[in-house]
Amino acid sequence: MDFRASMAVVFIVIVVFFSFADGRSGRRCKCRSVTHPQEFFCRSDYVFRGKLLSGPTPVSLPEPKTPKSTFRIWATERKVLRYVFQVDEILKGQTQNGLEGKIVGAGSYREIKSPYKVNVYTDPHICTVELSSKTHYVVGGYLDERRMFVSSCDWVSRWNSLSRAQKVGFRHRYGGTNCECYESSCSYLDPEGVLLDSYCRDKHLYCGRQGLGCNWKHVFASHIPYNKCVVNNIHGLFFDFAQNRK
Repeated sequence: MDFRASMAVVFIVIVVFFSFADGRSGRRCKCRSVTHPQEFFCRSDYVFRGKLLSGPTPVSLPEPKTPKSTFRIWATERKVLRYVFQVDEILKGQTQNGLEGKIVGAGSYREIKSPYKVNVYTDPHICTVELSSKTHYVVGGYLDERRMFVSSCDWVSRWNSLSRAQKVGFRHRYGGTNCECYESSCSYLDPEGVLLDSYCRDKHLYCGRQGLGCNWKHVFASHIPYNKCVVNNIHGLFFDFAQNRK
């Protein structure tokens, strides 16, 4: 075997080894490039505001069932991490008694008469969510076998880190027909027809119906919060530029 053939064999062995090692070392978390909370809200099966009481606790859950059968695909169980939340507000979803107080199905924001506990699970191997106990969060995730799951690709944010407009957005602006709007996407212009500031857009705007189309709108009637945010961003950019010039 000549030198070129030997190197080719070595190269193939290396590629196979690293491919195998990558598969054994764990799957990689790949999330969609999304920043606006409205899109997270619209694609979530449930969204609630609540206080983390405990977790993460390692637990075992049965493997998912096949779609058309009551028999399970595997005889084994899957390992997950469980968080226990006290739910204070349901921002999206419907409660159903007898299911560990789960939030299931579609629905809009509504207040609840008294807080109750729910279990939220996360995969310990990929896209794991790490949370702080006794902290109030807004959590939006997906349903798996009627259990509430969340990943690092979903919306998990401290309630006190949200802007006032985002809090109102979660409660009254992001959902309904506006979800159809955001999926079809709004333009790159703000409500005044100027190029969007993406950071301030996420903090102060939502994509809503306007005539036959969709446009970015202010969560509140006033445009001042968004415009003030843009001005502060511009000042920050000039300050950073001046500092780098020194």
